[in-house]
Amino acid sequence: IDILRSAFDAAGVTVKNPYQLETLYRNQIGAAYAAGRLQVNSQPHIAPLIWGYEYSAVMDDRTRETHAALDGVRKPKGDPFWLKYTPPWDWGCRCSTIEILVDDPDLANDSGAFDRPPADEGFAVNPVMELLGM
Repeated sequence: IDILRSAFDAAGVTVKNPYQLETLYRNQIGAAYAAGRLQVNSQPHIAPLIWGYEYSAVMDDRTRETHAALDGVRKPKGDPFWLKYTPPWDWGCRCSTIEILVDDPDLANDSGAFDRPPADEGFAVNPVMELLGM
């Protein structure tokens, strides 16, 4: 217990700041989940079925403007957009992606230009792409 307390204190997780660990956990679980989905979607029996993805923000009172600005953006799966903006691409990001199938003519098209929001400080590299070695 003393070793754990020392490690938490060194990481800044204290009685005065108990939510830091939960936030770190949520970010890492979100990144691992997204990386796993991308790996599954790249399998030979699935990849040909997927045209791309639509960015989906939660759109509640906690959604930041930078994330809301991307809600509904549709890009092909190989578009460089996803290297930066595959959720969670930012601190506390709760956004997700929705697969778009190649045989869906209403959705399988690029949504076009959009404002590229900056990531929070310390998120110059997308954690999902980091897990995938990209």
